[in-house]
Amino acid sequence: MKNTATPNSHPPITYIPNELLEVCELDTQHGVRMNASTGLLLMFNAVMTAGEMVDVITSLHEIADHLKSKLVQRCHICNNCEEKAEGSPKEWMDNCTLCHDLLNPELDIQVPDYLRKEAGIPLDAKLDAYSDEENGEITLCEAEHEYDISDVPEFLLKELVAAGACLPELDESLRMEYTIHAD
Repeated sequence: MKNTATPNSHPPITYIPNELLEVCELDTQHGVRMNASTGLLLMFNAVMTAGEMVDVITSLHEIADHLKSKLVQRCHICNNCEEKAEGSPKEWMDNCTLCHDLLNPELDIQVPDYLRKEAGIPLDAKLDAYSDEENGEITLCEAEHEYDISDVPEFLLKELVAAGACLPELDESLRMEYTIHAD
């Protein structure tokens, strides 16, 4: 197979080297379980001792913490929208109107189903709004982005808030599909 790696990038993985399999101590006799989701392939022994299972859970937790720290770095630490505030970044977020607005489902754009149908906008599509100050009009349309802060599970939002992540930056990173290096 031709190597399509670009300079300063990792070569594409086309096989799992034996050295990695040995480090993983995968048990081919009892079987290996594989789980997959977007951007992730996870392989682990189908049968483990309690100690081995604790090791796997610990490794998954460390990987999740590492990825969350990369996301917080990308989104920066909340600075209360540059307003002076006392306390920690979490306390700043607690007092930030913009952060609260982002998390308030009552402020989501709501349009009756019949209007969506008339406009040809799928019922499950995200919406965007644009204002025209000169004419005093607001235009609603189907959003071009696939992800926004509403797609982040509540448990993860709580962890990111506790870490001090700036929620408006997180929302922008999701909407604009900014890339983040995980290494």
